[in-house]
Amino acid sequence: MRHHYLLGIAPSNLASVYMARKRYAHAEQIYREVIGRFTQTQGAGHLNTGIAHLKLGRALVRQERFAEAEGTAPHGLRHPDEADESHGQLAQERARGFGQRLRP
Repeated sequence: MRHHYLLGIAPSNLASVYMARKRYAHAEQIYREVIGRFTQTQGAGHLNTGIAHLKLGRALVRQERFAEAEGTAPHGLRHPDEADESHGQLAQERARGFGQRLRP
C-alpha cells in the first residue's frame, strides 16, 4: 500500500499541539513517525521532511536532550532554488491555486 504525504500532515499538526501543551515526549514520538512517512513519500531532501527534522530537534531540546537534538539536523536538504523539479512544480501549483482563491 502506497502512502500519500498528506497522511503526515495531520500527525505533524497533532505533535505541534503536544508541543504547545509541553508534552514533548509525545510530540517526539509522532515527529519520528512523520519523518518516516515524509521520507518514504517525498524523499529525505524534501522541505516537509526537513521541517519535521527541525521540529523533532525542538522537541528534544525541550527535553534537554541537546546532543541528540543536534544529531537530528537534516542532512542533504537543498536550498529551495536547488530543489528538484517536482518540488518546484508543486510550489508553482500551490501558488496558482492560492492566486485563484483570492480572485473575486
